[in-house]
Amino acid sequence: MTEQNIVWPTKTREFHNHHFDSTIWNDFPFRPDDIIIATYAKSGTTWVQQIIAQLLFNGAADLEVADMSPWLDLRVPPKDVKLAAVAAQTHRRFLKSHLPVDALVFSPQAKYLYIGRDGRDVIWSLYHHHTTANDQWYHALNDTPGLVGPPIEPPSASIRQYYHDWLDKDGYPFWSFWENIKSWWAIRHLPNVRLIHFAQLKADMPGQMRQIAAFLEIPIEESRWKAMLEHCSFAYMKQHATKSVPLGGAFWDGGAQTFINQGTNGRWRETLTQEEVNDVLVHHGRRGRRVVRLKGGDPFIYGRGSEEVEALTEAGVPHEVVPGVSTLTAIPGLAGIPLTARGVASQLTVVTGTSGDGSELDYEQLAGTPGTLVIFMGLNRLETLADGLILAGRSVDEPAAVLSKLSLPGAKYRTGTLGTIAAVAAGLPSPAVIVIGEVVARGGSRREQLSRLRRLTS
Repeated sequence: MTEQNIVWPTKTREFHNHHFDSTIWNDFPFRPDDIIIATYAKSGTTWVQQIIAQLLFNGAADLEVADMSPWLDLRVPPKDVKLAAVAAQTHRRFLKSHLPVDALVFSPQAKYLYIGRDGRDVIWSLYHHHTTANDQWYHALNDTPGLVGPPIEPPSASIRQYYHDWLDKDGYPFWSFWENIKSWWAIRHLPNVRLIHFAQLKADMPGQMRQIAAFLEIPIEESRWKAMLEHCSFAYMKQHATKSVPLGGAFWDGGAQTFINQGTNGRWRETLTQEEVNDVLVHHGRRGRRVVRLKGGDPFIYGRGSEEVEALTEAGVPHEVVPGVSTLTAIPGLAGIPLTARGVASQLTVVTGTSGDGSELDYEQLAGTPGTLVIFMGLNRLETLADGLILAGRSVDEPAAVLSKLSLPGAKYRTGTLGTIAAVAAGLPSPAVIVIGEVVARGGSRREQLSRLRRLTS
């Protein structure tokens, strides 16, 4: 792609609500090295602002990141105040936006970083953000001059209701999630745009920071690298939150440390049920919408795919299953481990290490069954599972492997024997697949496997 044949995005509308005034971009004079950090909201914006500040200022401590990197299209303070402050900055500017692309003035010279995050994690962070907002927050958004549209109201008392309102009303009471991420996804091919994901930052912050630095053409001073990593850690940012949060956190009960909350994913799992997922599919399907239920792994092996298909069938909603590559074969394949091999293993047994009813595995049957044994969802019980198999007669010296987060940043694997694998794999994160059998020895050397994993996850 050459600059001559690139079709650059153009602004086609203004965006106003209790938070936004997109007209500020019409009057903003870009510099050639400007950096724009964009997200929907609660997707790691503050974290990436901190990362870029550390890269630009060589790991300096106590940087006033909130002042250095303002949210440009937030409607308060007024745009003339904000534009003057940004024009006075002498460092390389890194500015924040939560707008969709078509409400921005897009510069071919600036660099754009867009951070994505699982929508469910976004909602849980938004709810915390909204429920801890104080009267000053509501006053700034609802009572200051320039408000267009309805004011923002206090949140529902129920996180479950908040989730359904946000999903059913497309981002209510903030703004459209799907419109925002679709607009940035559509320009991901542009040479000055880079998409990153919150989960990737969580899994491998140092690796992601180096990629961000390369994209922004910021040289890394290696003697300061350790300080940069420390200052981008959640613990450091929480401790020094007043430096990263607008007005030092004055808009939230509990201050800046409330704004820098947990930085974790998956809290929704404690609240949302499979029945609610089924209801959402049926609800939107009955309204004639095209609904894509994208599932990782294999939803029909120890997954809930069959339950969702049954719910759609019972509701009379037309649907189609588009199968992908099963975790069962894909994950061992990525590690170079064949599940069957001539003269080594002609049988394959697949079990779950965590049964829904709490019952134990039939260890005697598994110990007496030749061939390869693959265990899903067994990492947290690996020592118990291995002991059960050994006591039932499976060889303590049988090769075993744990394949953790393969195909993702932070992928790891460990090999050992049935007697040692629990200790060898201690501390590995889920999701993980456990493979037991002589085929593990066919996976190639450790050096070859490490090289393969680096290629796959780089």
